[in-house]
Amino acid sequence: MPDPNREERDLREAGLEALEAYPVPAVVCTVHTVLGMLENVRRGLCAWPSLIRSAFVFDEVHSYSNRLFSYLLRFMTAVPGVPVLLMTATLPPTRRKALEDCASNRGGISIINGPAEREAAPRYRLHLTASEEAWERAVSCLGDGGKVLWVCNTVARAMGTVDKGLAHNLPVQPYHSRYRYRDRLKRHREVIDGFKQERPPMFAITTQVAEMSLDLSADLLVSEVAPVPSMIQRMGRLNRYEEQPSVVCDALFVRPESLLPYAEEDLRGVEEWFQRVANGEPQSQADLAAAFVEAWAEETDPVAAVEYCEWLDGLWRSLKDLRAIEEAGYTVEVIREEDLGSGPATELAIPMPVPKGRDWESWAREGRYLVAPREEILYDPFRGAQWQNPTNSQ
Repeated sequence: MPDPNREERDLREAGLEALEAYPVPAVVCTVHTVLGMLENVRRGLCAWPSLIRSAFVFDEVHSYSNRLFSYLLRFMTAVPGVPVLLMTATLPPTRRKALEDCASNRGGISIINGPAEREAAPRYRLHLTASEEAWERAVSCLGDGGKVLWVCNTVARAMGTVDKGLAHNLPVQPYHSRYRYRDRLKRHREVIDGFKQERPPMFAITTQVAEMSLDLSADLLVSEVAPVPSMIQRMGRLNRYEEQPSVVCDALFVRPESLLPYAEEDLRGVEEWFQRVANGEPQSQADLAAAFVEAWAEETDPVAAVEYCEWLDGLWRSLKDLRAIEEAGYTVEVIREEDLGSGPATELAIPMPVPKGRDWESWAREGRYLVAPREEILYDPFRGAQWQNPTNSQ
């Protein structure tokens, strides 16, 4: 985008930058901006005159929390004349039925499948393995000039894996969410460029950010066991580019030392899925999705649209912040006091685990961001951020 003109700068200073969307023919934003309208989030409300003229593309809908998904259902029901495209690698049967039910007043749902030859091509071989064996395979792949993607479920475990890789002089490149935004962009580019075939071996160590934001193709994937849709997404970064792969690549899954950040209910169906696909036989994208649907065949938890939202049901008032469209999270966006004044707040903010105790509630603020006192956060542009007190991290 070009540099903002004077009018655009004035809008941003007034906190009304959403009005910039009015003349723009294509807008990329978060799902929370759009669905947040249902609870009177100002950014979505200001952009609504532009949005209502649009066709909506909701990406990665399998990754939505139950609460966020319920707002998607309500949105689709409330605006039946607005075209909506839902994109997902796979979807639990209960969610698919809920989408079909709420779309009954908009002419039903049309399924757009991916290229059949690509989805049916044998591409992966899955293995449940020990961490030590996964390390041996990773070192061997790197020694052969390959690219390895290792996905951890928490930043703390990713950082530990980075330290182990550096101790063994491996070509480690970390990437996770706990960076200043401007540094995260650099990390992202470093990993993407490093996976180009003509570049030297690379050992990328990431977290769940790999599931949606990395357009790369690894020769070996190592992943901690996670919910099935997450594991399928991670495998989308393995042997990715060829329509009909000439080789089948290995995906190694390691049981983590703890379930964090997931709960036991998040991992329902995992063992049944592994029984179907981790059998030593080559698997395709279609095989992984079919096994997931079979493993969840007995799932009966109902999924329904949210019954009350302030925008549609709280007529004659525009109160906000009464209800969130997401379940309570475990992170808060923080700016280090050392960084104040070195750039826009949005480029300096770091998503951090909510600190233990209550002292942080009295910290200063920079707009909507907390300001962490000096030396409260240890930060390195390569490794990322962690609390000075390790008990604050997970």
